[in-house]
Amino acid sequence: CDDILLEDGTRVDPRFKPELNQFLLYSSNYIGRNITVKRDLGHRMGWFDTSFMSAYIYDFILRCIEQKVKFHRVEQVLISHQEKEIVEDLGERKRALTNHLRRQGDFAQVTDGLAASTTRLQRSISNDKVVSIIIPFKDQVALLKQCMNSILEQTEYKNYEIILVDNASAESPTFDYFIELKNRHDFIRLLHIDAPFNFSYLNNEAVKVSRGDYLLFLNNDTKVITKGWLKAMVQLIENKEVGVVGAKLLYEDNTVQHAGVILGVGHIAGHAFRNSLDIDEGSRLRTNSTQEYLAVTGACLLTKKELFEQVKGFDEENLKIAYNDVDYCLKIHDMGYKVVYTPYAKLYHFESKSRASDLASEQINRYQKECSYMRSKWEDKYFVDPYFHPHLDNRYEDFRVA
Repeated sequence: CDDILLEDGTRVDPRFKPELNQFLLYSSNYIGRNITVKRDLGHRMGWFDTSFMSAYIYDFILRCIEQKVKFHRVEQVLISHQEKEIVEDLGERKRALTNHLRRQGDFAQVTDGLAASTTRLQRSISNDKVVSIIIPFKDQVALLKQCMNSILEQTEYKNYEIILVDNASAESPTFDYFIELKNRHDFIRLLHIDAPFNFSYLNNEAVKVSRGDYLLFLNNDTKVITKGWLKAMVQLIENKEVGVVGAKLLYEDNTVQHAGVILGVGHIAGHAFRNSLDIDEGSRLRTNSTQEYLAVTGACLLTKKELFEQVKGFDEENLKIAYNDVDYCLKIHDMGYKVVYTPYAKLYHFESKSRASDLASEQINRYQKECSYMRSKWEDKYFVDPYFHPHLDNRYEDFRVA
């Protein structure tokens, strides 16, 4: 970790970095140019490629990743830069990253990212696999129409089906809308479940009738913003190392609702960078960079169906409403797969418009039990989040220094 040393001796802008985050490193060199290397490892790797004038350390780090070298983060600030740190030439960094990908048989195109001096990997989708979009709801037809219209109008990736999971709707406009959808679209199906609300159960039942190779769990209180949203998520889920992909979600005022999930923040987990500006480039440009987390929100979550079935889906017994998404992601991460957030899939999330708050009086007992279950199951292993930092304040979601 590092900071900046001003001329008057004041140290500012401490940068507390995550552990090795391979997908974030593909977006920007968040590690920087100061590394400590074992001498024998350096000799074994051939040290630095002299064809790079500025990106030689970035290239060295990428070659170490290829060799499965173990990285360790020093948590303390050991380096102070005078004024701004020197960064690599972007063209050189793109070349180093392209070379790294080619050595691994990956022919992704390295393009400019959303934020300044960041990069994005663009892959051709090799398999045109079906995505099953699963949307639970109960009445509130205006909210559902908004969600559905945004999918139908904004989705460039066309090989998908939609399974609407009706949880005991009772209003006539809802049934009129069903008829309208059925008459217009043969790839939209309706699953009626007349049972008390249990998010895990509703989604698990929908998976049983799904036809897709990939499953996209989506809240009915969302609205697609970017046309390439589903394609961007499929590009990532097709990676054999990736088990879950999450999207960037915004509030109605265009501030961030979700840019990844941090464990150990709040009661159990919090949303990274909640309430920051959509264009925010703080904390090493993370809100607008593809990267790994331990979890992402189930409000818009893509996963492989085979993995979902292997771990028996969402926990409908212990986590009926809260944290079933986090628990699912941790189970997939435990299997050795990466959980990846992408800002290139962007939606509005009108959070909890379709159900009561977990902290409402009639929900609090259930919520506390779900929190207790998560702590007992995962606390020993995951409540020190490697993609956060112990010097950051876990009472807040904005990555402020403690």
